[in-house]
Amino acid sequence: MGAAGGLARPAVMTVAGSRLTLDSFGRTGAARAAVRMVAAHPWIGVGPGRARFFWVDPGGHGFVARYAHDEYLQLLAELGFVGLTILLALLAALILVLARGRRAAPEVPPLWAGTVAAFAVLVVHSGFDFLWQIPAIPLAGGLLVGLACSGTTARVLDHPPLKEEPCGEFR
Repeated sequence: MGAAGGLARPAVMTVAGSRLTLDSFGRTGAARAAVRMVAAHPWIGVGPGRARFFWVDPGGHGFVARYAHDEYLQLLAELGFVGLTILLALLAALILVLARGRRAAPEVPPLWAGTVAAFAVLVVHSGFDFLWQIPAIPLAGGLLVGLACSGTTARVLDHPPLKEEPCGEFR
């Protein structure tokens, strides 16, 4: 038991040393590789789905990753500053829509606040993981925006129905 424990201890320390830290070499290596890719192709990136991130760890081992574990950096590498500008315009439009949803439904602030908070978490967490590659997650984000804006839809539906007028006879 003593010999086995003595042999296991270095392995446990190696795993614990790489896992019990705020730095993940895989993620930081991919992020550094993505930054290098952005520097090489700043305006239009390398193209959608074409980014592959290469780096070497301190031990000399080479790694390849498909995702940068940061959606904004991934988008910047694949679509460049043009793509990032379009994304920022979309986010600005969503913020305006969310603000209008709040004004349109002042009677449901907990619902609005909860959905906006959940959407904000999605936006922030996207900077630390590859969430948009799983279709259900951005779809859930869209549903959250729709739910937060449901007051604007309710206001439109409160109008009386249009008066039906005959258009003529069909023969």
